[in-house]
Amino acid sequence: MLARSMGLASDNLVGVEMVIPSGKQGAEVIQIDENNHADLLWACRGGGGGNFGIATSFTFKIRPISTVTIYEATWGSADWQHVSELLSVWQSLTPSADDQLGSVFNANSQKDGTITSSGLFIGSQETPLRQLLQPLFGIGTPKVTIQTMPYLDAWLHFAAPPDPPRPDKFSSVWVYDAFPPEALETVHRFLANAPISQANIWCLSWGGEVSRIPTDATAFYHRDAQFYMEWDSPWTNDTEEGPATAWVEQFREALQPYVNGSYINVPDRSITDLRVYYGDNLARLQEVKRMYDPENVFHFEQSIPLT
Repeated sequence: MLARSMGLASDNLVGVEMVIPSGKQGAEVIQIDENNHADLLWACRGGGGGNFGIATSFTFKIRPISTVTIYEATWGSADWQHVSELLSVWQSLTPSADDQLGSVFNANSQKDGTITSSGLFIGSQETPLRQLLQPLFGIGTPKVTIQTMPYLDAWLHFAAPPDPPRPDKFSSVWVYDAFPPEALETVHRFLANAPISQANIWCLSWGGEVSRIPTDATAFYHRDAQFYMEWDSPWTNDTEEGPATAWVEQFREALQPYVNGSYINVPDRSITDLRVYYGDNLARLQEVKRMYDPENVFHFEQSIPLT
């Protein structure tokens, strides 16, 4: 939720210690920063992920932050009929809001019936924040809370305990242009017909500081989107796996006319062209790969290839 105000975590990466291959069976430890192996630092800012070596230390630029204001709005099953309208209003408000606001929109399947939006604003801005989001809060009858607190308390509030491990299928996209009515209807239809009640979408507002960095300044490419969207469906037994996986893959196919790319941290094995993740930066990432891992020691499904 700080990306719009402070950039990505990888944008704030200033140094890496990494073990890289050396010779046929050897290895060496190198220090990476703007003056040493700067090409590898560029690659690690959005294209690391085990492609070049084993990172043993990261150094980040840190930013001061104290008081923040958080909000949470929850709609129940009686309001699920408004899911398209809520997503439409959310996408019109939050990606163009003050950079200090980071916002999430989450909608579960119609079987579950829950819709939520939450966010974090840097500073004590309860009244302005409520006014900004009133077009969203005015739809249906949400339960809304707005609180000002120290940042650490907000972090702990949002950092819920992880779910227990479970089989799951995810995919993701970047939305560069606001969803038109046809795309909103597609989202509504898939959530209404999800085979698993826990199936959901999760969206994060984009822009702000992220969009002010050129797409080729780091390996991370998708900077010009309005928001990020991912969806997933878990399953609990073998009979549910097929329908859950098919739902995720068919959802991706149906959204293609309205979206761009995907996020490498939500890998989807149905994606075969790595430019979906890295855009025009893939060629340079391959150059870095050939420089630091010419024997392709670090290879795995969807790793950066040598050629």
